[in-house]
Amino acid sequence: MIFAFVYGPKAGLNIGFIYGLLQAVQDPFIIHPAQFLLDYPVAFSMLGMAGILSKTKLPTAVKFSSGAVISAVLRYSSHVVSGIFAFGAYAPEGYSVVGWSFLYNLFVFADIALVVAVGAVLVSNKQFNRFLDT
Repeated sequence: MIFAFVYGPKAGLNIGFIYGLLQAVQDPFIIHPAQFLLDYPVAFSMLGMAGILSKTKLPTAVKFSSGAVISAVLRYSSHVVSGIFAFGAYAPEGYSVVGWSFLYNLFVFADIALVVAVGAVLVSNKQFNRFLDT
């Protein structure tokens, strides 16, 4: 997300796509081609959207945090859609497939909370801002 914030969403989307493919190689859990696309390259490409607000006039920490939240919602959405059609059989008894997918994929927001906390501190650093201005 820091890369996407510094270099913009286009570069961030490309790096996220590559990262998603690497995730698939390292720890694959693939049951359907569409699920593969949604859970790996598409979901991680969405992290590149963290740079969508980088050129606005907002304070740096707000730009980064807001972009990170936007990208998290997009990643979460990709995982939820994948969960609905590909992992419905794993929903516990008493849960709808949709409800379980929404609940199960909430882990994305724990990841993002850490990224926003660390990233906001980093982008608030004067030395880092001087790097961004060059």
